Amino acid sequence: MTGEVALLFAEIGAAHVVLLAGVAFLAATVSGMSGVGGGLLMAIFIAPVVGVKAVVPTVGVATLIAHVIRVWVYREHIVWRPALVMLLGAVPATIASARLYVALPADVIAVILGIFLLASVPLRRLMAKRDLRFGSRSLGTIGATYGFLAGTTIGGGILVIPALLGAGVAGMALLATDAVIGLSILTIKTVVFGGFDVLTPRLLLIGCLLGLCMIPGTYFARWLIVRTPLHVHVVAMEVIVVLGACSFLWRAIAG
Repeated sequence: MTGEVALLFAEIGAAHVVLLAGVAFLAATVSGMSGVGGGLLMAIFIAPVVGVKAVVPTVGVATLIAHVIRVWVYREHIVWRPALVMLLGAVPATIASARLYVALPADVIAVILGIFLLASVPLRRLMAKRDLRFGSRSLGTIGATYGFLAGTTIGGGILVIPALLGAGVAGMALLATDAVIGLSILTIKTVVFGGFDVLTPRLLLIGCLLGLCMIPGTYFARWLIVRTPLHVHVVAMEVIVVLGACSFLWRAIAG
């Protein structure tokens, strides 16, 4: 295992390794504070290293590890009923869309990621402004939509936060319940991608290393969450997401 890591470091380069480690830490801090945005941020920087086709499965492994830590950190605040209702709709949709992702060519994936990244900024702002209220049926429907997005894109969790808020889940309970939902879906994605050889041993190793770098970011986020207003990092994240979306679309056009 040590030899494989050394080969990976030699292949990617020390500077890129340090950059990706820093991005993973920042991504965990962002998602740990707001529940969304970490995967989007990581995808932008990891695409040049692993290729567009490998972005979703690689980031999925990294964020899977981060979600395990988030569930542990916020375990006492989990609200199980809305989580299970959303997962009833999300699980089958994730399996279907992840299978679809396997069959898509890289340029189509780049377009999908680019468009979704661009759309995520106004969508987040729109949903944040509305005082939404959701019952079990609505949560199941939103869960299915989230599951379909989660299998083919990164950042589908942008639907989960307002849905949970609309179900009366807030504060630490919001982050905890979102973490349970995300962990479940990421586990399913990893199994599907591994079964269809999209998640190669090299990508698995990269994802695991990034996930380990995200662990301290999760704890740092918990320390920051009671001390820092969210609006500063939200605006910065939106700028990065828009630039990243343009990068993915450019790759699709140029490729």
